[in-house]
Formats: sequence, structure tokens, C-alpha cells
Amino acid sequence: MKTELKDGEMIIALEGRIDSSNAQSVEQDIRFEMSFLPGVKTLFDADGLEYISSAGLRVLLKLCKEQKARLPVWNVSDEVFVIFDTTGFTEIS
Repeated sequence: MKTELKDGEMIIALEGRIDSSNAQSVEQDIRFEMSFLPGVKTLFDADGLEYISSAGLRVLLKLCKEQKARLPVWNVSDEVFVIFDTTGFTEIS
């Protein structure tokens, strides 16, 4: 996972697959990165994300609710977008 601070926003690059086998670890990594700059707007770059399961979506949803703000996900591949759209996630992220 790569993190970049750009224009006052934290960009976290999601990579590979996020599923039940690694969702907890991904969540811990994201929380670790976000802990350095609390209150800074966070965005997710999904250019390197190949797949996300319901377990991965739950991680993003939980973070979104805790932040009480949208956590935009951009550079989503067509395959991953279908998952987001089918689950209604395009309306909440």
C-alpha cells in the first residue's frame, strides 16, 4: 500500500485483491496511515486494485462511517466498478 500527501489530501493506493483473507490487514494498514494525519481528507486510488469482495467493501464502509465523510475511490477498473455499482457502493463512497 502506497500513501501520498498531495494538495493537502491523503491518497492511499489500493492494490491487488482485497477479500476475506486480507481485509483485516488492509484495514489495519489504512488506519495506520490515517493515524499520522487525523482530519486530513482521505481518497483511495484504485488503479492497482484488481478485485474487492464484500469483506473489502465493509472495510471501506466502516472507515467512511467513522470519518462521517465520503471517502472517494477513483481510478476504478471496469471490473471493480461493476462490484461497486452492483452493491450500491457508488452511492456511498
